[in-house]
Amino acid sequence: MNTKDGFTISAFKMLLSVVSLAIMLPMVDDLTNISFYVTVNVYVLGKFIDLVSKIMERQRKLFFIIYLIGVVIGMIAVGMCFFAFANTDIANGISFTLPYNYILLVMVTAFCFIDIADFVLCICKLNDTKQRLQQFG
Repeated sequence: MNTKDGFTISAFKMLLSVVSLAIMLPMVDDLTNISFYVTVNVYVLGKFIDLVSKIMERQRKLFFIIYLIGVVIGMIAVGMCFFAFANTDIANGISFTLPYNYILLVMVTAFCFIDIADFVLCICKLNDTKQRLQQFG
């Protein structure tokens, strides 16, 4: 039995993920500005590093698979952002279409759902710990 459940950290990460997603939503339709790709790249790189560190820890098989899928999505999203950076003409704007931006937004949403899944797992761990402690009290 462990009382260190990481509930506060998980809640904070989930909140920041939702706020980041809310910041990116208005920028999806703007095809003349590179700020969407910069924002997605910074967010995805941060989550990518977080997921890689979580893979090294011991956890349930389901979450190991979810983290692996998140790492793959992160690599694809970072590659797409760097591809957008390489193909951007600063004077004429960005030559990408809305479906490209929507695919990136779906990948960011997947990262947000991974944080929500971590948060739900922490809630379950916290409830389990409380029930076990009540048995002794």
